[in-house]
Amino acid sequence: MQDLADEFFGPLAVRLDAMMAKYPPELLSRFEEFLVDLHSTMNEHLEQDNR
Repeated sequence: MQDLADEFFGPLAVRLDAMMAKYPPELLSRFEEFLVDLHSTMNEHLEQDNR
């Protein structure tokens, strides 16, 4: 099973690394912060709706 996953995700990881290398680390860090905040906000909304 691991071999199948490596076969699929290995080339994808190479492509993602190449794509991300175009962006400065500070920009990627800011984008990561945005995604974490987005995730938290969505979870808070879902939790509030379930009360």
